Amino acid sequence: MSKPFCFTIAGRDIYATYTTRVTAKPIAEQGPSYSSGGEPACPGEFEVEMDDLFIDDGDGTKVDCPEWLRDIIEQEMQDDQGVYETAMENDNA
Repeated sequence: MSKPFCFTIAGRDIYATYTTRVTAKPIAEQGPSYSSGGEPACPGEFEVEMDDLFIDDGDGTKVDCPEWLRDIIEQEMQDDQGVYETAMENDNA
């Protein structure tokens, strides 16, 4: 299970649960050798899918999420460094 992705909309604290899938593992930098000039480091790539959306009101009230908002939230998660680190940690577990 991943950590929840937390944010605020209209003054309300919201969190989303999500699932990640690593699509490309990170590759470490390769230094130059006699036969090669080396290769730069390549970060890993992943996909994220939001599972559920909740209002952080103490009860964790589940919120129905329209598809257009789901797409925006998933894009924000895709760009978030914490979500990236969680995806890579979960892949190595």
